[in-house]
Amino acid sequence: MGIFDFFKKKQEKEKVEEIINIKVDQIDDFIKEEKDKLSKKFEIIRKDLGNLVEELVLNLEESLPYLKQVNLDNKREQEKLKIVVMENFRLYISYLEELIQDLSRLNTQEVNEYIKEVNEIFDRFGKNSRTCFEKATILIGEPLGKVKEKISQFAGNFKRKIQENKETINLIDSIKALKETLDEFKEIGKIENSIKEGILGYEANINVLKNDKQLCEKEIEAYKKTKAYKEFLEQQSELEQEKINLTRDIFNLKEFLDLKFLSKHFHNDTKKSKLIKSYIDNFSETLKNDNLEIIDLCIKAGKDVNKELIIETKNRIINQRTIKDKKFNDLKDNLDKINQYIIDKTKILEHEIDKKQKFYEKGKLIIDKISSQLKSSWNNVNLVS
Repeated sequence: MGIFDFFKKKQEKEKVEEIINIKVDQIDDFIKEEKDKLSKKFEIIRKDLGNLVEELVLNLEESLPYLKQVNLDNKREQEKLKIVVMENFRLYISYLEELIQDLSRLNTQEVNEYIKEVNEIFDRFGKNSRTCFEKATILIGEPLGKVKEKISQFAGNFKRKIQENKETINLIDSIKALKETLDEFKEIGKIENSIKEGILGYEANINVLKNDKQLCEKEIEAYKKTKAYKEFLEQQSELEQEKINLTRDIFNLKEFLDLKFLSKHFHNDTKKSKLIKSYIDNFSETLKNDNLEIIDLCIKAGKDVNKELIIETKNRIINQRTIKDKKFNDLKDNLDKINQYIIDKTKILEHEIDKKQKFYEKGKLIIDKISSQLKSSWNNVNLVS
C-alpha cells in the first residue's frame, strides 16, 4: 500500500454521512428511492449470477454426450456389480439432465428469489442424486469427478458473487421487510380510523339519547302538575289505605280463627290438616280460593265462628282494586328504555375506546420496529414524528 492510498482511506473513513430525517408518511417514497438507487446494481448482480448459471448449464450439456458413451465392457469386475453401477450411473445422468432443464427454465429477475430458486434446485438435485452418484463412482470415477468439479466450481463462484454483493443483496430483504412492516402499520391505521369513526357515531347517538332523556323527564314533570295525575295520586292513596285496612282485618281474622288450635284438633285428618297448613302458610290466597271449608272446620272443632266476617273478608280480597295511570306509566317506560339504551351504548363506547387504545399501543410498537429496521440497514436515516 502506497502512502497516498493510506491517506485516501483515512479521509474516506473520516467522512460522515449526511443524516436523513423522515416521517412515517414519507417511508413509501423512501422505499421507492432506495429501489431506484439499487435497481441498476440488482440488474448487474442478477446478470452476473445468471451468467454463472448459463455457463454451468453449457458445461454440463457438453459433458452429457461424453457421459452417455461411458461403458464398463473393459472392466474386469463382477457382472452383478457392473450392472448395479451402470444402473446408478444412468440414473445420475437423468438427474443431471433434470438439473440442466431446471436451471435453463429459471427466469426470475428478483435477485433474492433467484438465489433461493437456484439453491432449491441444487438441494433437490443433491438429495436425489447423492446415493446413485456414490454407487456409480465405484467403477466410474473420472467422468463423474469432472462433473462434480464443474458443479463445485460453479458453487464456489456463485457463493463468492453473492458474498461480494452481500450488502446490496441484504438491502433487498431489508426493503421488503420495511415495506411489510409499513403495510402492517397502515392496516392498523385503517382499523384505528374505523374505530374512531365508530366512537364518534356512538358519542353522537348517546348525546341524542341524553337529549331525549331530558325531554322525557320534562314531559314527566309537566304531567305530574296536571289535574289527571293529582286525581290519580288521590285514588292511589285511597287504595293504599284500603289495602292497609284489609291487611289489618286479615291479621285479626287469622288470630280469631286460631289456626294452631285447628291444626292440633285435626292433626289425624290428612285432608283437613293440608287445608289448615295452607291457611297458615298463605292465609289470603287460601281464603280467596277456599269454598268456605274453614267455616265447617271451625264448627266441627266447636269454635265460635263469624261466618259473615269470613265471607266479607274473602270478597274484599277478591275485589281488591288496582289503579294505573297509563299516561304516566308510558312516559316512565319510555324513560326507562332511554336510560337502558344509554347504558348499553355507553358500554359499547367504553369497549371501543379500550380497543382504540390497544391498536394505538400496537401502532407505537410497529413504529419502534420501523425505526429499528431503518437504523439496522440505513445508519444515516432517522425516523421522526
